[in-house]
Amino acid sequence: ALDDSATLNDAYELLKPYGHLSVTPSLAVTCFGSAYHWLGVAASALGRLDEAEPHLRNAIAANVRLGHLPAAAASRAELARVLGHHRPSPARLAEAAELLRDAPCASLEFPGVFQQ
Repeated sequence: ALDDSATLNDAYELLKPYGHLSVTPSLAVTCFGSAYHWLGVAASALGRLDEAEPHLRNAIAANVRLGHLPAAAASRAELARVLGHHRPSPARLAEAAELLRDAPCASLEFPGVFQQ
């Protein structure tokens, strides 16, 4: 649970070496996106916002490379939340607003799907 910092810290440390991988439980029937996203969420919940930000930036890039646009949108939204709460400045708030504008649209764009 995100309110159990000891367990969350243990999970974060166990997941950290696998950030570059996607989270595909069981027989890889589904994909929950880049593990970097979950590292960013855990780091944020632990108050490690300096660590959360690069994890989430990596998650966006990895999820886009995977073609997992809904996961990329979720990572954009989470990064926007972190930017808005951690050392807010006009530039960071503007980036957060841009990320939020892009997040919902990204999950709806499927380039090439209707092209033949």
